[in-house]
Amino acid sequence: MEWALGPFSFSVPPADAWAFYLYMVIVGFVIRYFLVMRPTLSLIQKYNPEVRNIIRAIFSIKNVFGLKGIESFLVRESVTLILPGLAALVIRLSLGSPEGVEWNDTRMYLMGGFAFLWIIAEFYRSMSTRRKILEIHELNIPPSVVKNGLGALRWTRSALGSVATMNIAEEENAVEVVKNHARSLFSNPLKLNPFHTAKAAVKTVGAAARDLASMAAEKVDAQAQRIVDQQIKFDWGAFVVDMTMSLFPLIVIYGLLPMLS
Repeated sequence: MEWALGPFSFSVPPADAWAFYLYMVIVGFVIRYFLVMRPTLSLIQKYNPEVRNIIRAIFSIKNVFGLKGIESFLVRESVTLILPGLAALVIRLSLGSPEGVEWNDTRMYLMGGFAFLWIIAEFYRSMSTRRKILEIHELNIPPSVVKNGLGALRWTRSALGSVATMNIAEEENAVEVVKNHARSLFSNPLKLNPFHTAKAAVKTVGAAARDLASMAAEKVDAQAQRIVDQQIKFDWGAFVVDMTMSLFPLIVIYGLLPMLS
């Protein structure tokens, strides 16, 4: 069976080493997409369920929650996902088919063995990354906010931050702060009459709420950032391995196979 797509042709079994590599790229793409990219996108949407656009969701996480690393992680995984296909396209169009490579059974079996090892390595790399993503995905902090249905980390950071930065200068502002945020800041909700509370008492409660909010926001930020740093921080060694894994099959095809008699 054979079919063509522009300068590319496909057949089963593969007609040459180039076609074999394309099959490897497709298998690697499928593995990486389902094991890594899908849970990554799900992670982003978890923290920003109302944002449908992934790019906007990434910036929302960064700006509202202050997390560093998620956006670079997604970029790195996207590059890892598309690099083999992009490299194949560029090399194919610039260098053409590998020269001096007679496609026989020996070379096909050799490529088959290499492809098997490459796919296993790709699978284990993807599973390792997937486990890190799922650990972050399963976080549920703080429990009180989740229980009250206010959203997970994003709403917590946003709500606490709004209280921490609020300038309580007048009674009306102070009352609104207490009314809107006290339930999420204290284990026992404050019972205040917003229309008859003394101005001095409200200011005292408001100041306490701001202080508590500042400490809680810092604690949430620090805890979440520490987890992200542990799980998906940029690792040059891992990045080099990703790039090597993506390009090494092309080195085999254009370098090793022509050397075999």
